[in-house]
Amino acid sequence: MKKDNRQSEQAKRMLLEYNEFLKGRILTVKDLKEKVEDKLDIVVTERSIQRDLRVLQECIPLLEQWKEGKQVLWSLSSNYVKPNNLPRIESNELFSMHILKAHLRCFKGTIVEKEADELEKKLEKLASGDVFYKECLFWDQNFGTYDYSKHNSLIEEVIGNIVNKEWVHIRYYSVKQDTEKHYDCFFEGLFTFNGIIYVVTYFPYYGKHEALQLHGIKQIEKSNNIYELPEFDFDEFTERRFGVYSSKPMTIRLKIKKKFIGYFSGRKWHKTQRTSYDRNGNLIIEMTVPIGMDLVSWIIGWNEAIKVIKPKSLKDKVISKMKLGLMQYGKCKEA
Repeated sequence: MKKDNRQSEQAKRMLLEYNEFLKGRILTVKDLKEKVEDKLDIVVTERSIQRDLRVLQECIPLLEQWKEGKQVLWSLSSNYVKPNNLPRIESNELFSMHILKAHLRCFKGTIVEKEADELEKKLEKLASGDVFYKECLFWDQNFGTYDYSKHNSLIEEVIGNIVNKEWVHIRYYSVKQDTEKHYDCFFEGLFTFNGIIYVVTYFPYYGKHEALQLHGIKQIEKSNNIYELPEFDFDEFTERRFGVYSSKPMTIRLKIKKKFIGYFSGRKWHKTQRTSYDRNGNLIIEMTVPIGMDLVSWIIGWNEAIKVIKPKSLKDKVISKMKLGLMQYGKCKEA
């Protein structure tokens, strides 16, 4: 009977804790202990709360933990938390409104100045004050940003193909393979990454969407062929990528040394990411991603902080690339 009572009490605690996380809150064990004791009118130990959180984390993988200083914080991933049906502005929406206001000021002196002013006045009622400098919108901090000043006609042509939903035949130069290829394809939309514009492109030959560098497109013609076009699934598209490189995803496990945790905690590297800590206080990041040059370059860039735990194939790639780099300086004789 006592065991049933203990299980019933734990169930009540976990429901209350889960409800707190659903509100989008970031909480410590101490915070949860105080809320449980206040709302359930019971006395509970921090160890019991910690056990609750471990069970919740097993059931809900998107319950995350990370360290800030000496505190361990817990929250549900933003991908999981559902907004309340309340007429209030969330912090990220407020942030977006201020960015939009700054963008609207860029339309002064254009044919849509009046409309932009009217929208800015409406936004001012919801997000008052000036937070972003208009100039900051064009302060590109990416290293090695590609110069698209000579590609205006290409950009306009690609945008036209997207808007008009046209099947096209392209001649494309692949930097990786150093060859030109010809494809029938369908442009879905654009995105930017590390100072480069990419075109989300569906290839009927491969039966999937891929990302093409816009400046790699050398020629576009309307295709005489019409193919079946599957619905574009953005979640699936991003899930099988780390950066822009795509391949079959594999589960990887990385250890972040304790003294570097401040550079990694609270940051999202991939939507499948899960974090935990080992007994020595090192941060463990686990995610399911393709093992390609974007991932390997990121790990090598943080070589003092990151150690690959698994898989072996990723370890081997990192070691091979580091050896090639050392050979450039005569510090390694064999790659």
